Parts: sequence; structure tokens; C-alpha cells
Amino acid sequence: MEHFTHQRQVSIEARFCQKAGLPFSPRQRRPVRTVLVLAAVLACLLSLTVFAASLFSPLSGDELSLSAQYQGAGVVAVTVENGSDKVLTFQPQLKLLRWSTAQEVEPLSDGTVQFENLRFAPHSSGVMTVDLSGAYDVTALEEPLPGDHYYFLLTNQDFVFGQDWICSVWFSDGDEGSEPLPPAETSGPDEALTAQAEVLLRPFLENPATDPDTRRQQAQDYWAACQEVMAAAEGRVVSSVSPMMAFSKEDPTVVFDNTVPAGEQFQRLTFQTWTLWDSFGIPVGGYAAEHALEISGLVPQYQGQTDGGAAVPLCYFMFYDRADAEDPEALALIRGRLLTFSQLEDAKVWEDGQYVCYDVTDLFYTDLSRHVESILSQYTDVCMDDQAAARLEAIAAYYRDREVVRDGFTDLSSR
Repeated sequence: MEHFTHQRQVSIEARFCQKAGLPFSPRQRRPVRTVLVLAAVLACLLSLTVFAASLFSPLSGDELSLSAQYQGAGVVAVTVENGSDKVLTFQPQLKLLRWSTAQEVEPLSDGTVQFENLRFAPHSSGVMTVDLSGAYDVTALEEPLPGDHYYFLLTNQDFVFGQDWICSVWFSDGDEGSEPLPPAETSGPDEALTAQAEVLLRPFLENPATDPDTRRQQAQDYWAACQEVMAAAEGRVVSSVSPMMAFSKEDPTVVFDNTVPAGEQFQRLTFQTWTLWDSFGIPVGGYAAEHALEISGLVPQYQGQTDGGAAVPLCYFMFYDRADAEDPEALALIRGRLLTFSQLEDAKVWEDGQYVCYDVTDLFYTDLSRHVESILSQYTDVCMDDQAAARLEAIAAYYRDREVVRDGFTDLSSR
């Protein structure tokens, strides 16, 4: 029917042109209803955008002030000064981290943090109460930390960029209310710089990509965020180096797995390589050319396999020029963490006249069993049992033994 009607219209137009000798130009009708609908939709979108920007736009450092006072028994009173034009509503969630290491303190498995007074009007101040007693080991938190402390990461929008803020807190009577120690040989980066690195880089660590294409883009975005951190550090962040080094100490008496001949443990069960990123696609350093020496243990991919297998990264070593490592102003950016070399001193495991090597494994994971579990979740063809787990534990213990590592590296460029 529609086709028939259109054909009639074309025929009538042609006859009109033929009889009148004039072109047929019917007046174009504006689709009023469509225009009105589109206008309404655009108005709604604009309103929602303005509303969202007003509700969730970041607050600058001079618009929000947070200070914490420990009340005892796991209760912390956080004084909030909202100097902005926006209503600030915190979400009832937080992260508790150690200041010197930026490592998150794991809450109890079934614990819950209790909050009171989460909403603060524009240009107002008040006290938000945080009760940690049901979620953390308060006794452990109250142990003295000379020159160190904890801090809260608070948010009003699921810890997304620009929507989270840090607030230092001291649980020990001896350190309560004290300021961080002034810059010294063992001090870390200044508070503002550390906070910026935390805000910019932590989202990558908490939500790593899974597919290869997304991981490549994630790495580029991570390095771009690192550039912002390094720009704020004003040239203090130095790059690690990748010398022609290999871990060559292979004790013939060491047995990682008794199903493999003693003289073939290292050849069959371990693997080492220089890598740009960890097993989750997160770059190891802040510069795109930085590498870490990665030591992996191999687990069988079928029952009875004793040669090769799936690689599980267990240890990470990073090398720096000695001049950089001895510079008290220099900073290292390792897997989202901004550190002075004095903070890395305890991780130093090897050095010569040109390079210094650090075992940075603890910056990649702190619980071996959970780390292995997360790595193996990426495989579909592994045969993991108690013997394979014990094998990985033995390999990790060997390569993290300072006595072993102290003379374990060989400069291959001299060969």
C-alpha cells in the first residue's frame, strides 16, 4: 500500500510539471514532533550531565580538609571541613593502609566498618565517626609505629579518580597526633606526592585488564598516569636499568621436587626472563622501557609432567645505577608505588661498582598462596596438587634467600 501511494505521488508530480511547465517544489514540512523530542532528550542529558558534575566532580585540596583523632577501642573521629559549594556525602566504605608501604591492611573476613554522619553541607564542618572494631584487629593497629602511621582512603564514588581522599590516623598513644618525621635518610616521598601517585595508579592495580587488547591499552594508560606523577616529582623519579644479568647460582644439592632428578631441578622447574610487566599486565616501572628480572616456577599441565609446564612468576628483581640508588633525592616508581631508595634499603640483595639490585617481590604480592591461586586462575590446563604447590614454595624460598642471592647474579656481557 505504501509503495502504491508513493508511485501515485510521483505520477502526480510528473503530470503537474508537464502541464504547468514549472518544477514541483512542495513546501518542506519540519518534523516538529521529532525536533521537540530531540530537544527534550538533549535538555535531559544536559541536566543530568550538570547534575552529575555537580554531585561527583572532584574537590580540590583547598576545598576539603580531613583530620583524624583516635578515640580508643577502634573508634576514630574524622573532622571534615567542606569548603566547597557542593554537598559531600561519603560512602560507608574505606581502605586502611600503612603509610610507609602503602600496603592495605586486610580486614577480618566477616568484619564490617561502622560509620556515623556521612553527609556534609557546602561550607560546613562536622565529625564523621568510624568504628573499626568489628572489621580489624585493633590490638595490632595500636602497636607503636615510630616514624610511621596508617591512613584512611575515603570516597564518595567507589574510589574512582578524583573521588577519594586520604586521612592520616595514629592508633598508638606514643605517636597519636604526631606529624610524620621530617625528611631524613629513611623518609619517604612527601605526603602530597604519595597521595597523587596513590590516586592515579591504584585503580590500575585494583582492576587489571584480562584480555590482551585491553591490557595493551591499560599499559599505555598506566604509563601516561606515571608521567603525571613523575612531572609532579620534578625529575626525581629515576629509571631502573636492564643490564645483561642472569641468576646463575644453581646449587646441585637443592631439590624443589623429588620427582625430578637432582641435577635437573633448575633446568626443568624454573624459568627466568626480563619482563616489562607483571602477570596481570601491569607495567613494572614508571618508564616504558623499565624491566624486572622475573623468576618463575613451572607447574605441570598434565598429570605426571616433569619437564616444562605453565610458568608462575614468583620473584621480581630490579636493578638501578649505583649513582641513582645513592642519591637521597631520587625516587623509584615500582608497580604503582613511589619510594625513596632509603625505603628500599632492606630490599637490597646485591650490588657491585655499577649496579644495585633490589628484591621487589613484596611490591607485587605478599601472600604466596593467594598469588599462585590468582595466577593459575588464568590457566585452563594446569594440574595443580599439593606436590606442585610445595614445589613453588621451595623455588620462591630459594630465590628469596639473601645468602643465595648475594652472589647469585652473573654479568653476561663480560662473557
